[in-house]
Amino acid sequence: MRRILSVFLTMFLLAACAQEISGIDPPTDIFFYPSGLRMSPSGRTLFVTNGNSDLRFNGSTLLALDADRLHLMAADPLTYTACRVDPQAGDEFLCDLDTDLVRSAVRLGSYAGHIAVLPAPEGSTMAYRLLISVRADPSLTFVDVYEDENHQVTCLDCGDGCDATWPRDCRRSHRLEKGDGLPTDPYRIMVYEDMQYAVVTHLNSPYLTVVDYAMDPPVISQVYDANMTVNYNGYVGSYDAVPGPDAWPTFYVSNSYAPEIAWFRWQYSPENDQDLLLNVGSIYLQSPYGPFESGSELRGMAFSGDGTRLYAAVRYPPVLVTFDVSVDDQGRTRLTPIGTIEVSSQPALVQVQKDALGIEQVFVTSFPEGEVLVMDPARGTWVQRIPVGTGPHEFLFPPADRFPGFYVVNFAEGTISLVSYDGPSWRRIGRFGMPRQIGKD
Repeated sequence: MRRILSVFLTMFLLAACAQEISGIDPPTDIFFYPSGLRMSPSGRTLFVTNGNSDLRFNGSTLLALDADRLHLMAADPLTYTACRVDPQAGDEFLCDLDTDLVRSAVRLGSYAGHIAVLPAPEGSTMAYRLLISVRADPSLTFVDVYEDENHQVTCLDCGDGCDATWPRDCRRSHRLEKGDGLPTDPYRIMVYEDMQYAVVTHLNSPYLTVVDYAMDPPVISQVYDANMTVNYNGYVGSYDAVPGPDAWPTFYVSNSYAPEIAWFRWQYSPENDQDLLLNVGSIYLQSPYGPFESGSELRGMAFSGDGTRLYAAVRYPPVLVTFDVSVDDQGRTRLTPIGTIEVSSQPALVQVQKDALGIEQVFVTSFPEGEVLVMDPARGTWVQRIPVGTGPHEFLFPPADRFPGFYVVNFAEGTISLVSYDGPSWRRIGRFGMPRQIGKD
């Protein structure tokens, strides 16, 4: 009798796990509001999150794309049935997502966004883990990635196993949620590999969440009030977080709703037997560096390669601010604004990358203008405005031997653009996905 009850209990639990989510299951052959972009450690897989921002489907998706096939299709697109000449640009290609390109997929909560790569737990057979911010749940969802001997993804598992039919979901066992202490609107993720911490910003709240991924499964070890300035409408949030060049393990956070950057340091507390965050400085931009007193919002940040400059995008007014980074006699970091340059409207994410000659360039996305701007920091001037697509957001530079350029997700049209560097300039060569206009389909 006990065995019969056990069987019925097991069947009940399995049925509960298999309950369907009402609505339309998300497809795996299109991009819909793509938000996050990350390359696997081997460079052979490109991960993309689809945010489902219009809530058309009953969830977001994480897609694992075969990067080798993507590059082959880009090199000779018209030999593939999924590709054709882009009707909007005759010298570019437009490719659909075929079944050979999408190697695996899982369903996430809506508004899935930023992706971070974490090492596999010690003794595990997985290759590595992904940590993904999901704003609708809200949650931090971790996905276990398995690869074959050629570093090709064979399975994405977040609690539903590798053999389940589509849609495969991410279970509670693979999510950090409100009940675990997570605040609302988790946004961007910064990883400290040496300390095995991930720091998460929150777009519409002043908190920083620290995830200890040395634990298996990962746990939230600290939720810290960044104590940043509230704007005149009562809003505050943490947007971007970037590690600094300081001798101390320090990182910098931009305020989503004010012209402010704050920086933080780890310090071990013997009483608590853990590393705690300390707020060690901040700067609030004011005149004469622009009309920052009302309505200004910080966005993405990036350090120069030598750590002596910090570049920060200001959404309103649209400028890129350059800071000199120095350390005073007491070892404290100082940020000194040394220049601004006007950018296209609503700049967002910033990256610093060297070109083929080893010369650093600063890249900034402009969402409404559909372009990525390229600045020469030595001259303090823009050298190119690259049209990439409607609503560009996350972008990344793969290893140069795999593709000489960068990828960028076009959130508002549902594509990924490939932008190539041919020596003197950058040029979009094609797109993957099915371009659409918001509200037009």
